[in-house]
Amino acid sequence: MMPNELSVLVIGAGPAGVAAAVSAARLGAHVLLVEQEGRVGGLATAGLVAPCASGFFRDEQVVRGVFQEVADRLVETGGGIGHVLYAGTSRGWGGAYMPFDPAILERVELDMLEEAGVRLMLRAQLVGARAASGTITSVDVYTKAGAARLSPRFCVDATGDADLAALAGFRCRKGRETDGLMQPVTLMMRVGGVDIDLLRDYVRTHPD
Repeated sequence: MMPNELSVLVIGAGPAGVAAAVSAARLGAHVLLVEQEGRVGGLATAGLVAPCASGFFRDEQVVRGVFQEVADRLVETGGGIGHVLYAGTSRGWGGAYMPFDPAILERVELDMLEEAGVRLMLRAQLVGARAASGTITSVDVYTKAGAARLSPRFCVDATGDADLAALAGFRCRKGRETDGLMQPVTLMMRVGGVDIDLLRDYVRTHPD
């Protein structure tokens, strides 16, 4: 893919970036997905942030599309069990979660990107961007091969921190409007050697 053939540039290969890249490519766009790490999936794979929220508002699923396709493929490949609803939930932020195997999630997303024809650039750090009349005109990335300047028709900032927008000079806001506070960092861990049957019995007999 030559620079002038680049229709859509997606920065960040987390869940949002993968979905954006796959969707654009399936619509016929020439897509390049740039990721600073050596893998796709974002913190869901590199940070072992599993399970994830499953796109539900209370008991109603509101996020489908590529996200649901990923969930279905995880079930098919033995990497997940689908959406798990909280019984009788009334939580406004979401009523379900989705357990998955991070390694299999990465394989599923790589397969989807390859099938859609997305070009992938890993270990590529976003270092600069320019904009004119409210539109990003070029993006600079740095890899082991050196610096590269990309000039896509459209850009998707899927960095998670609005890095592309900030580097291009667009106004950004951090945190909530009232006091600037943000959601605390998620701390995950994995535990082995657990007697699952005993754990389930304990949970049933100790609902509190």
